[in-house]
Amino acid sequence: MTRAGLVKPWQRFRDVGAPEPIVTAKPFALTRAIWTAVVVVALLQGGSIAIERSFFPSAVRPAHHKLSDVPLSLGRWTGTEMPLDPTTFAAVGANDQSARVYKYSAGGDALFVHSAAWIAQDDWTPHLPEVCYIANGWELLQSHTVGLPGSPSARIAIQTYQQPGQRVVVAYWYQVEKGTYVDRDGARIVRRGQWGRRERSPLLKTILQTGETDRAESELLELAAKIYEFNCGL
Repeated sequence: MTRAGLVKPWQRFRDVGAPEPIVTAKPFALTRAIWTAVVVVALLQGGSIAIERSFFPSAVRPAHHKLSDVPLSLGRWTGTEMPLDPTTFAAVGANDQSARVYKYSAGGDALFVHSAAWIAQDDWTPHLPEVCYIANGWELLQSHTVGLPGSPSARIAIQTYQQPGQRVVVAYWYQVEKGTYVDRDGARIVRRGQWGRRERSPLLKTILQTGETDRAESELLELAAKIYEFNCGL
C-alpha cells in the first residue's frame, strides 16, 4: 500500500463534530426552576381571583323582606300557605323558602309556587329544575324561554314534563335584583351587571307548576309577573 493510501484513524473523523458534553443539572437549579413555576402559577390564579373579586361584589346583603311576605292576593289570584317538609327544606339549602298554592276561583286551576333565597351560594343555578324533575322520574317534553308580561327583558323558562298519566307545565327563573336567567350563560350576563358594586342582593329562585291545559302557560306568566315584581324589592 502506498503512503497516499494510508489514512490514519484520526483523519477519518477530523471533519465530524465532537459530541456535545453532557451537562447534569444541579439539584439547586432544578429546585429553583420548580419553585419559580409554582410562584408564577400562584400569581396567575391569585390575579384572576383578585380581578373577579374586584369586579363582582363578594358581600351579599340580607333580603329586605321574607319570601313569605309576598301577598296572598296577587291580582285575581288568591294564595294559601303550604307547610315545608323539614327534610326538603334542608336539602334545598336556602336561607329562606316559601311554598304556596294560588287559585283565581274556587274551581279554578291550582298553581303551585316555591321560592328560595340564598345569601351564600357558589352555584349559579342551584337545583336546576330539569335536573330535579328528571331525577324524580319525569320526562322533559319541551322547553323554551319567554319574556314576562310588562317586563319583556325578564325572561323565564317554560317547560312541559310528563309521567305516566300526568303532564305538568313548569315556569322558573333565577333572579338577582331585576336580572333573570335560566342557565349559566344567562347567569354570566346578570353577574356582569353586578360588577363594581360593594354588595349584591341574594340569589332568588322561583318555580311555578300547574297541570297541562290550553291556558297553562298564560296563567303561569300572569302570576310569575306579579311574583317577579315582588322579588325586585327583595
